[in-house]
Formats: sequence, C-alpha cells, structure tokens
Amino acid sequence: MTTWTAPFIAADTDLGSAPILRREFTLDDDHGAVTAATLDVSALGVVEAWLGGQRVSDHLLEPGWTSYEWRIRVVSHDVTAHLADTAAGGAAVLALVVGNGWAAGRLAWGGGGGWYTDERAGFAELRITFADGHEQHIATDTDWQALSSAVTADQLYDGQDIDARLRDGSFLTPGEVTVPSVDGHQGRTSTVHTVDIGERELVADTVPPVRPLAEIAPVAIWTSPSGATLLDFGVNLVGWLRVTATGPAGTVLTLQHAEVLERDELGTRPLRTAKATDRFTLRGDDEPETFEPRFTFHGFRYAQVDGWPGTHDELRAAVTAVQVGSDLTRTGTFVSSHELLNTFHDNVVRGMQGNFLSVPTDCPQRDERLGWTGDIAAFAPTASYLFDTRTFLADWLRDVWLEQQHADGVIPFVVPDVLKYSPAEDFGTPDATAVWSDAGVWVPWTLYQ
Repeated sequence: MTTWTAPFIAADTDLGSAPILRREFTLDDDHGAVTAATLDVSALGVVEAWLGGQRVSDHLLEPGWTSYEWRIRVVSHDVTAHLADTAAGGAAVLALVVGNGWAAGRLAWGGGGGWYTDERAGFAELRITFADGHEQHIATDTDWQALSSAVTADQLYDGQDIDARLRDGSFLTPGEVTVPSVDGHQGRTSTVHTVDIGERELVADTVPPVRPLAEIAPVAIWTSPSGATLLDFGVNLVGWLRVTATGPAGTVLTLQHAEVLERDELGTRPLRTAKATDRFTLRGDDEPETFEPRFTFHGFRYAQVDGWPGTHDELRAAVTAVQVGSDLTRTGTFVSSHELLNTFHDNVVRGMQGNFLSVPTDCPQRDERLGWTGDIAAFAPTASYLFDTRTFLADWLRDVWLEQQHADGVIPFVVPDVLKYSPAEDFGTPDATAVWSDAGVWVPWTLYQ
C-alpha cells in the first residue's frame, strides 16, 4: 500500500486560465542510468501531466469523480520512457495542467458549482530509481511555480476555450519560460501554496481510465435554413471535436454540440443551461493549428461550426469527432439476422459507453450527468453482460457506502451526491426509495452473480 506525503498545491493568484503547475529539476548524478520512474498524480479538479516534454499518457479527466469529501483517487503512471533522453545530472520538467472538472466546476442544473473546493489544486509524486538502486523523489511543494495557459475557460457542461495566441511550449522544457499576453488575457506567473485536504483519504486508482475510444468522421455537412454550418456524425457519441484550421490571427471557431435537430436547426433546448460550446482562437500562423478540448465532454450527434474560414469540403477533412469514455473491456456481444435488432443492440452499447465516464451516469449532454442510483440499479445486469464492470462498479459502490454512512443509512438519489449541496435541486431529506435505494443491493448482487 502506497503512502503519499506530498501536499496538494494551487496558484497564489487567479491566473485567468487553467493553471500550469511546473517544477524544473535535475536528475541526481553518479548513480547510473534511470532504470524505473513512476509518477503518481491527482487533483482537486482534473489534471493532465507532462514530463520530459510529452504528455504522460492518453488518460483523460484524471483522477475522475469520487465522493471528494472523503476520498480522492491517485493515478500511477510508468514514466521511465519520459526520462530516457535526460542524462544523469541533466534537467527535466514536470508539469501539471489543472482543469475545473467535477471538484471545482459547476454540477447539476441549478447553476452552482465548486461544491468540493473553491480552488483547483494539483498533486504529484515522482519516484525515480537509478541503476545502483538510488532513489530520487520529486513532489508538489511550495517550490513549484504556476503559469497561465491557453485554456481560458473550461467547464464540463459548458465547454472549453483555447486561445492559440497564448500557447507556448516553453513550460515543458528547462530554462526560461515565456508567458504570452493578448487581447485582455494577461500572461501571468505565480508562486503556489499548499491546499489542506483535511481528512480526505488518498486512494490508489483501480478503475479503467477515461480515454479516447474511437474517432468518427462526419457523414454530412450542410447549411441550415438560418445559414449555420451543421455537421452530422451519424451516431450519438460522447466526447468532442478535434479540428485543424488555418486562418487570420484572432479568428474564433465556435463549435456547439447537440443530440438532435429542431426545425432543421441545432436542437439545443434539451441541454437546458449547458452551453456545450467550445471556442478556438487561431494564432494566425501559416502552419495549420490543431485544437482538441480535453477538460470537457459533450453528448452529441450534430454540431454547429461558426467562423470556419474555408469550404464545407475543407471542414470535412479538418474535423473528427473523438469518442471518449471509461475504457472497459468488452465481454458480451450480440448479433442476429435482423438488422433493426442489431442496430438496437448497438445503440444500447453506445448508450452505455456514453454514460460510463468515471461514474455511471444518466445522460451525457445536459446540465446533469449525475450518478443516479436508480438508473444503474436497473441497468447493471445489462452493463455487466456487455462489459467487464467489476472494478468500475466496485469503486462506485465505495462511494455509495460512504454517502450512505453520512446520510443516516439512506442511499441518496445520486452518487456522488452533489444534490445535497445545491438548493436549486432540493429534494428535501431523502428517504429510502424503491429502485434508487435498491442500488445498494442490486448492483453488488449483479457483480456477485
């Protein structure tokens, strides 16, 4: 069992963007080559780790959503290869980019958020082993620095804004760091402070990671009656659009997502208050720029793209839908001679993949996306036929138990239970309720069977 001792850290000032937490360090000398290196990361928020100039993994939205009041996952990565090109005595950089995620972002349909923390914070412990057995530890502390980033806004429901004019890769490499400024976004640096997580327990991550599952090309692009450019990807999916563009500096591409059309326009009414909109601002170089929001996700089949500087054919070649979700192992399949029945089964699989994203949720598109206990109580047998759900649901059941212990033995309507914090979603004091409360028996019984 790993015991972590490093503190969580956060920027001392508001950087106006997703903060970059950065530490430059030097590999210990006279101990031979690096033979192993492990990086453990977590966040109050969601974190993307970089080491040796590269992303540590393709995992997304780490450490995922738990009942943060009592436990926070820590995710371990083998990063030996990321230090392979760093000689003994040489310098390297460990960096964390921290988004709002579930801990610091808004949740549920009342418009509120930050139920678990009022500042996003990152955590890291890097353990390096050398040929002679010597170990070197690098961990988050107050010697780190914080920098502003090109991610000028991020919310799970509302989307992500990326300004390529603020992009600068110098934070990934040793030496002086450049922090660009443009159009009201002032590049900033800051010292950091430690964040007290109280009695929260750090637990080793045991669930399949959220990661890219597929890439889907648009099947149609057309102009709506209002003149908007619409894309159809042919299937409902959960994720985002990756787009590559070239255009004048300051050009803003606005990408809005929805599951349906309404009166031949993008049907955003079912989203309620969720904006489901990503905005990308071009740097203006002659070289193509690629944008991919990784601190949000959308449930959609259709998308509207405003500000595209080229033709429909150029847009078709430039955009890809990236499907994401918890990467569960497929265990059950079904096929018949009836194509409509096969399509129905495929829709069930897609529906599950879209709703098994860190926790088992009810929907991936509107301002909800909560772990409704009644939904998974009814769906657990199907889920456990289609995919290996053991570690995924077992981890979620730990939060069910924790929430129950703090609610006079009653299993709440959603787990993790954010509804208890938001007056806009006040259901009164929950009582034991058929189906919802039955999740405490039905889900573990399904896993047992």
